[in-house]
Amino acid sequence: MALAALTKPQAWVVLPLAALSTVRCNGWAGFGRAALGGAVVAALVLAPFAVAGRLLDLLTLPGQISSVMPVASANAHNIWWLLTGGAVPFLFDSEQVGGPLALTYRQAGLGLIGLVALFALWRAWFLTTVWELFELAAFTIQGWFCFTTAAHENHQFLLFPLLAAVCWRSRLLAALLALLVLLFSFNVLVHDFGLAPFADELLGRRNGQLQRAASLLNLMILAVWAGRLALNGRPARASARAPSAPD
Repeated sequence: MALAALTKPQAWVVLPLAALSTVRCNGWAGFGRAALGGAVVAALVLAPFAVAGRLLDLLTLPGQISSVMPVASANAHNIWWLLTGGAVPFLFDSEQVGGPLALTYRQAGLGLIGLVALFALWRAWFLTTVWELFELAAFTIQGWFCFTTAAHENHQFLLFPLLAAVCWRSRLLAALLALLVLLFSFNVLVHDFGLAPFADELLGRRNGQLQRAASLLNLMILAVWAGRLALNGRPARASARAPSAPD
């Protein structure tokens, strides 16, 4: 997790899930060992930058990454692409979405991501197997992709190894994985600089309609997935023994 967090900021969205599950599986002592291990890994990664006197520069990287394209959706087929219709030029995420709350796209996105994360944490409290943790992590990434601003067409990639690890446990999960692979591939096909001209020629006027349909389908998948997790979450499990740590 330390390596992931230092590599891609989207990994941060599953840090609370990892922390809670570590406490449940291994207690606070196990959480302390995990935190210490993460700190050692982070120190090893940061050491060359500290020796070169560039550590403070490195710590500004998250802010720089988030400000590269501060727009509602940078070609990601999510809720903001659906609501803005893929407007060109892009709408900045500092602009207001509209409605009675007068929130900006970024504020609305952070709020929705927070709800997804809280739902995943609630469900994680009833974990009985480590496989459920993989599914919850994949679900959280899908929620992040659907609601974050400034996302690109390829930012959905993180959920695939997580979902692939558990797709054998349920026909629904296997179907979701296959559908998400198709949606991801389509997203890249129509927006990658090298592939977009081919997609425009192939799809013609249907291109925009298909992109909006893909955005809506990503949101529908998230809703169906949330329903599955809610139905499978049994409060009675709270009194059950916490799942054992994987070997």
